[in-house]
Amino acid sequence: MSGVAALVAPPGASAGATEIQQLLRSLAFRGPDALEYQLCGGAALAHALLLTGESERPERQPLSLDGNTWVAADARLDARDELAVALRAVTGKLPDSLSDAALILHAYAAWGEHCAEHLLGDFSFALWDGWRSLLLCVRDQLGVKSLFYAPRRGGLAVSNTVQSLVEWIGDAHGLNEAAVGDFLLFGHNQNPATTFFREIQCVPPGHALLWRAGEFRLWRYWSCPCEGPLRFRRAEDCIEEFRGRLQHAVTDRVRDGRVSLLFSGGMDSTSIAATAKESPAVREHPGNLKAFTAAYRKLFDDREGEFASVAAEALQIPIEFVAGDEHALFAPSSNPGPFRPEPSDEPLAAFGESLYRAAATHSRVGLAGEGGDVILYPQSGPYLAWLLKGGHVFQAATEIVDCVRTHRRLPPMLVGLRSWGRNSLASDRAEPFPGWIIPEFAARCGLRERWRDFSRSPRGDHSFRPAAHRLLEAAFWPALFQSVDPGATGILFELRMPFFDLRVLTWVLSLPPLPWCTDKWLLRQAMRGRLPNAIRLRAKAPVSVNPSALLARQPASRWVDGLALAEETRQYVAPERLFPISGETDDPRLMMKLRTLGLNYWLQSLAHVKYKGSVGGF
Repeated sequence: MSGVAALVAPPGASAGATEIQQLLRSLAFRGPDALEYQLCGGAALAHALLLTGESERPERQPLSLDGNTWVAADARLDARDELAVALRAVTGKLPDSLSDAALILHAYAAWGEHCAEHLLGDFSFALWDGWRSLLLCVRDQLGVKSLFYAPRRGGLAVSNTVQSLVEWIGDAHGLNEAAVGDFLLFGHNQNPATTFFREIQCVPPGHALLWRAGEFRLWRYWSCPCEGPLRFRRAEDCIEEFRGRLQHAVTDRVRDGRVSLLFSGGMDSTSIAATAKESPAVREHPGNLKAFTAAYRKLFDDREGEFASVAAEALQIPIEFVAGDEHALFAPSSNPGPFRPEPSDEPLAAFGESLYRAAATHSRVGLAGEGGDVILYPQSGPYLAWLLKGGHVFQAATEIVDCVRTHRRLPPMLVGLRSWGRNSLASDRAEPFPGWIIPEFAARCGLRERWRDFSRSPRGDHSFRPAAHRLLEAAFWPALFQSVDPGATGILFELRMPFFDLRVLTWVLSLPPLPWCTDKWLLRQAMRGRLPNAIRLRAKAPVSVNPSALLARQPASRWVDGLALAEETRQYVAPERLFPISGETDDPRLMMKLRTLGLNYWLQSLAHVKYKGSVGGF
C-alpha cells in the first residue's frame, strides 16, 4: 500500500516544493522503495512506492501521459482486461501492458470525473487535471484503501495517511469528540466521513471528491446494488459460476504468486487458500504460498491450530504458528512508523502485529478470509416473507421443503448474529449505557441517543437480503480495513480480502439465501474435492473464548486496576466509575472497560508527537 499525498494551493497561490516534500517525508515509512513528487502549477502530488511483487517493475509516480494530467495512486485494479476493452471502445486504441496508475489516467481521459464508476479493485488516488485546474480524489467502493483530506485557508491537503495531514496541520490535539465517543461505545468511529481529528475528514467508501477554484464537492458514485433473486435451473451451474468468480478474485490478488495466507481452521480462509493454489501464478511456483496461523497453547485449549494443520497438510502448504500466549494486555507496539491514526479496540493488538510481521517476512502481500460471513449471511425470514408478500406461496413452500431435504432441518427464520470476535457489530448491544462516561461529554456528543439508535438494529434497504446489506454497509468494515493498513500498523504488508471483490460480493448478494447461504452451503459445495471434509463439513460455531477477557482476569493482569488515567482521558471518563476492571465477570462490559484503557494509551501517545519541517500548512 503505497503512500499518496496531494496539495492544492489557495486561489492565486501555488503549492511549493517545501510543503509537498514535508508530506512526502511523512509517507516514507510506508513506501520505502521510491519517493517522488511533482509540482503541477497550482497543485503538487507525492508518492511513496511500496512494491508488492518480485516481478513488479518500479513505475515512477506521480505519473502523467501528457504532462498536464497527473495521478498519484495506491491502486490494485481488478478485471484489467475488461477495463482495457471498455477503454478501447471509447478511445479506439490503448497501449498494452499498462500499469494500474496508467489505466486510471486513461479512464479519466475517457470518462472524466465519472471514471471511478468503471473501475474495480482496491484503490485510492489523487488526480490533478492541469487543463481544467481541478483535483479529483477517489476511494474504492468498499473503502479497502483509505483517503483523507483537510481543507485549509482556501486550499486542500489530501493523503491516504492521517499522520501526514496531522503533521502538515501541526496539531495532533484538535480531537473530534464524536469519534472518541463512538470508540468508547462501539470500538470504532461510526461516521465514515470523519476521523479522530477535527480538521481532517475522510472520503467515505464509494465516494469521490472534486476540488476546483477553492471549492470542493463530495458525492457518492457507488451503492451496493439490490438485484435478484438470481435463480439457476441446475445447482451445479450456480456453484460453478461462484467458483469462477472467486477464482478471478483470488487470481487478481496474487498476480506474482508469492503470498502469505492468514490462516485459521475455518471455511473462509481455507477456501481462499485452496482457490489460490489453482491460480496460474501459484501453479507455476507452488512454493510461493505459506500459511501463518495465530495459536494459543497455554492460555486456553485452542483447537484452531489443529484444524489449520489439517487444511495446510491437505493443500500441501507450509504453515507457521505465531504463539499468542506470551503477549500481555496493551503490550507496547514495535511499530516502526509514527503514532497510530486512531485508538485500538484490541488489547492484544501487539499480538496481531506480530502475526503480520511474521507474514511480511515471506511476502508483502497477504490473503485473508474476511467477508465470507457477510455475503453468505443466512437470514431467511425476510426472504420468505418477501416471497409470500409477492404471492409466491408455492415458491416459498418448495424452498422450505428443499432446505429440509438438504440440511435435514427447517431453515433459520431469523438467525442471530454469530460471534464476530472482539470487534463485533453486535457487541455490547444488550448492555446498559456505560456509567463511567462523563455525563457532560455524553450530552455534548449525544452519546445516549447514538447508543439507543445503534441498538435498534435498523432494517437494511434490500428487500430479501436486508441483514447482509446492513452488515456490509456498517462502519465496522472501513474501520477494519484502515486498522490493517500500513499507515496504522507501520508494517510493510498489504492484506487483501477476495470475498470483498465486487464481482463476488454483488453476485452472491443477488442469490436467495435458500439454499445457498444456509450453513454456507454454496461455499461448502464449491470446495468439494478442494478441501478435506474435516474442514469443509466443519460446523460453524461462535468463538467460545475471548483471549483478552481471559487474560484480563488472570493475576498477572491485576495491574490494570491501578492504572492512573491521563488527564486527557479524564475529560471523557470518570476513573472512580471505571475501576476495578479485572474482576468484571461480564465479557462485553469487561471489554468496554478495557477499550477505555486503549483510548488512554492512544491519547498519551499523541502527547509525544513532534513535527518536522514547516508547520501549519500554506
